[in-house]
Amino acid sequence: MENVVGYREIIHRLLEEYRTFLAELTKTDVDTEILCDDTHGQYMVMRIGWRAEIRVHRPVFYLRLKDGKIHVEEDWTKEGIANELMQAGVPASDIVLSFTPPDLRSETPAFAVA
Repeated sequence: MENVVGYREIIHRLLEEYRTFLAELTKTDVDTEILCDDTHGQYMVMRIGWRAEIRVHRPVFYLRLKDGKIHVEEDWTKEGIANELMQAGVPASDIVLSFTPPDLRSETPAFAVA
């Protein structure tokens, strides 16, 4: 449980960092929103709005806390949110690349299978 509390704090910090970075970077009508559900362990940075006549609605990253591990469900960051989690102190063994099919996860040995 102690790990989960620490992981939640790391995730909250990353959420805010991404919101701030993208808000400063963007000069359009596209907003950066944080969806944060500590009760169910779900966290997302979302880009939403309009870029000229194009509707923008996409996740930057989506994480879930499940069984004491951080599951990366979606990741469209440049450096890879898993790398940023590790730089923040989360061991790779507690990060699951859930966007990878379960039968292929063993081919990413640095990360948890589930």
